[in-house]
Amino acid sequence: MERIKEENMIRHKVAFTYDQESKNLHLHAN
Repeated sequence: MERIKEENMIRHKVAFTYDQESKNLHLHAN
């Protein structure tokens, strides 16, 4: 159970980081 929670947190963090990165790319592109 704990392991699943950890994986979900990591996945969420990766998705959040990826989202931030893509926003930064859009800012730099304009």
